Amino acid sequence: MEIYFLTTNYNFFGQMRKPWASMDVELIKNTIEGEGVKVKHYLFSDIIDKIGEIKNQIIFYGFSQKEETRGYISDIISFLDKENTVIPSLELLKCHENKGYQELLKKQLGFESLKSQYVDSINKIDKTTFKYPFVLKTIDGSNGKGVYLIKQDSDLVQIQKSFNKIPSLKQLDLFRRKYFRKKKTYPEYPDYNNRKDYEDYLNFYILKDKRFIVQEFVEGLEFDYRVLILNNQLYITKRHNKDNDFRASGAKKFDFNFEVPTSILDYALSVFDVFNSPFLSIDIAAQGNNYFLIEYQALHFGVNVYSKNKYYYSKVDGEWSKFEINQSIEEVIAKQLVDYIKTRHA
Repeated sequence: MEIYFLTTNYNFFGQMRKPWASMDVELIKNTIEGEGVKVKHYLFSDIIDKIGEIKNQIIFYGFSQKEETRGYISDIISFLDKENTVIPSLELLKCHENKGYQELLKKQLGFESLKSQYVDSINKIDKTTFKYPFVLKTIDGSNGKGVYLIKQDSDLVQIQKSFNKIPSLKQLDLFRRKYFRKKKTYPEYPDYNNRKDYEDYLNFYILKDKRFIVQEFVEGLEFDYRVLILNNQLYITKRHNKDNDFRASGAKKFDFNFEVPTSILDYALSVFDVFNSPFLSIDIAAQGNNYFLIEYQALHFGVNVYSKNKYYYSKVDGEWSKFEINQSIEEVIAKQLVDYIKTRHA
């Protein structure tokens, strides 16, 4: 068995403390080979000229937060997915930094979670389903950025204004177009007029469109769970809300010393079993004995839940057991990738 291991320029495998910090690619490669699996390591750019020759292979790849690099990776993985097995899956790649696609996939996979709606305009929010207060999220962003608690109409008005703020130079151009353009005619467009052209230019070209997730608000939540699942190992932390805030994400108030309910481990594992991936990072809200899958990532997830933890949990002979962490994140990812391929994937 062999694995194609693809990384971005400068052998970057983004998965560490910050989006610009790379894992130790050589350690990942050497650990995989130490498990008896051959590794063919390439940069994404190295395989372009022979991409059509790669067939019936297992492709393991890294990601990037840089927009153009992200698009480049997405193009290549979308092509390779046609005749190979890509890890993580193409569906999970589409979920990265895209809460909208996450919601679509979550519903397709049958997760019963909080009520939600994926919209391309604030005006499209279903007010009959979502009563105040509700949560509004931009589809990208992390650490609580782009997440709002909407309590009344004026909150939506303010958010809309913030996204439609037009730079000063562009405002001058709009003023010119509206009041100082000479009358124009085009024989091939007999219905053309300056006023309509100005309005179309403003509404369909200048004003920004923004995609949002509308989500049911659960009153009284003071924390959520972040669970990182590396095949059969679960790393968990409790994330407490910011002071006087409804958000746990971005608060950096992590709790690793608490009695972990087996029910949350069972729920996390049940979520993991639905996805076709050796790795999954999930955020879970808890209300009594009810758990809700909020967000998830299968690549380029934060590793604080690993690096700041002392223990992980695994199910052995049907029972949960607690183990000390004694390896680097690179070694664990490499070994669990191989185990996943040999067992679950096979």
